[in-house]
Amino acid sequence: MGRTDQVCSLCAAPESVRDYVEAQVRARRKLRDLEEETAFSKSVISKHMRTHVPKREALKHRAIRKINLAERRLIVEWPEIPGFARHIYTLQAEHDDGGRPIERPRGTGVIEILEKDLRANDVLMRVSFEEPLPARIVEPTPEQNADTPALSN
Repeated sequence: MGRTDQVCSLCAAPESVRDYVEAQVRARRKLRDLEEETAFSKSVISKHMRTHVPKREALKHRAIRKINLAERRLIVEWPEIPGFARHIYTLQAEHDDGGRPIERPRGTGVIEILEKDLRANDVLMRVSFEEPLPARIVEPTPEQNADTPALSN
């Protein structure tokens, strides 16, 4: 069983060396050739690429793609409803300046937002409905009861 307190020698190497080895592996260079060139064993290079690179890449991606939720709101835009002359906007979720969700008391109901109160950093989800297909009567097959017509969409 290996020691858990050991640091990966490739992770501990200077960044330029680590980047070079990782680039060579991605370019499908043989580990045996890299072992001779860099003095890192094939097993160290292989383990580093399997276990440490994915974690580092995931953290880097997360830092780049992380959305700042501070003061953001999720607003739903509903289509025009007969009898109303405008779209309806409802607040679904909002976050404080620290990016934490703001809890609303139960039973608060729907919070309507006026179009003039929309903010530049609001996330807007637009709802639309398709027209329903009309039902049509299809002649029954011999197996079906001739007394009841079949409906299809």
